[in-house]
Amino acid sequence: MSELRWTKAEKIVAKRVFEKCYERECEVVLTKLKERIAAADKPSDIWLIHDFLAEELKKIEDMDLLSKFTTFLLMRSSVVKW
Repeated sequence: MSELRWTKAEKIVAKRVFEKCYERECEVVLTKLKERIAAADKPSDIWLIHDFLAEELKKIEDMDLLSKFTTFLLMRSSVVKW
């Protein structure tokens, strides 16, 4: 079974891409968070904001896990010939 091997340069690029995606996702969450804070008008809204952040964190963690799993599969898979 032939394994996909990443060069040092490819690893650096992949890490930069992941970090940029993470940064963009956090910017989106921050924008939505600011909107929710601005719209909050009662104390109980704090807990809705908390729930929103917990949900967004879960999404980001799931994306990170998916990224790691995909990388693992690519590294372990052989080249498919059609």
